Amino acid sequence: MKVFMLDLHDYFYELSPEKIAQNPVLPQDHAKLLVFNQNEEDFHFFDLPDLLDTNSVLFFNTTKVLPARVTFENISVTMPRGEERIVDNGEFFCLEILDDKRFEGLIRLTKRVKAGSKIHFSETITITVDELTEQGVICSIDGLGALDFFEKFGTVPLPPYIDYDLEKSQHYHHFFAEKSGSVAAPTASLHFTPELLKNLEKKGIWTEFVTLQIGLGTFKPVDTPDISHHQIHKEKISVSLSLFSKIFILKKNNFPLVAVWTTVMRTLESLPYVWKKLSELLKKFITQEEQLWRDELTKKISLEEADSFLENWSIDETHELVSWSTQIFLYPGKTYRLVDQLITNFHAPHSSLLMLVAGFIGYDEMKKIYQHGLDRDYRFLSFGDGMLLIPKK
Repeated sequence: MKVFMLDLHDYFYELSPEKIAQNPVLPQDHAKLLVFNQNEEDFHFFDLPDLLDTNSVLFFNTTKVLPARVTFENISVTMPRGEERIVDNGEFFCLEILDDKRFEGLIRLTKRVKAGSKIHFSETITITVDELTEQGVICSIDGLGALDFFEKFGTVPLPPYIDYDLEKSQHYHHFFAEKSGSVAAPTASLHFTPELLKNLEKKGIWTEFVTLQIGLGTFKPVDTPDISHHQIHKEKISVSLSLFSKIFILKKNNFPLVAVWTTVMRTLESLPYVWKKLSELLKKFITQEEQLWRDELTKKISLEEADSFLENWSIDETHELVSWSTQIFLYPGKTYRLVDQLITNFHAPHSSLLMLVAGFIGYDEMKKIYQHGLDRDYRFLSFGDGMLLIPKK
């Protein structure tokens, strides 16, 4: 019987502050790349065209980091009972844009905010605290759209372990980012430049795109002694309907699927659960051969399991999109059904991202990779170096 490493202590390693990259490497594709294919080898990201098989398909996350932090000072607040007070300084931090006029986020004021409070941000813009939530507050905005408010007044937040600097924040996005809504970047994508993508294309390596809006929960360390009991964060996903059939064709022809960062891994590995849950609704979009392949792929997934991972799904036939919220948690013992290779950064101790890597490449292999990175002075976390992981077949 195979024993899986589920003890939280198994996912700790000593990460000293000097190992954490405070600035990106420029040009971005000159960052170091550790390639693990049964052994560790040292390269750079610009070597990728020679390292990936022809007909490999790189999947990227098109999400764009929202300017989620808005600070303010000397503004008027109307309390729920009508009394007015002046706030010397405060801050909004957006966790999620809910619709045109509402967002969920955090508010820092000199006193605890209450439902019904109205924050008069300017003469024309008022933010009302509608309700308190487990994560923070839900607010509605009068005078400006929610997304426009943060785009106009906000700054891009950096991860808590990086000293803030405006110039750094300008590098905290990849050049093909387009769908604003995340509070963190899919950082493995930061290593890709237009020139690198052109060189990959010349070698017959394809690109595909999905969207997962990264939440603040990505920075939350796992804190349960048994990691399988961890309640992982939810994140919104949107993919094209055509992607379902594309993946069938790619897998049928043995084209390697390469996830660029863990958010793409979460997206692609959620797809079988989407297929299981929406099989009747999606049948009209696919061939009988594809349906048989999907049935085989998902035969060990129960509807109850799919329901536990996925929420708020919808199909937009006009724009040919499928959207849902995923709560999939990948770690040793879980099945990885679609992704063949993973490009990612070095992740923090006790993080769910580190556990995803261990589940994908193997626990002992993960330990070897991280020790190699520490010994060879790789740079860790968001602005750090990366790795290409190729599991043993």
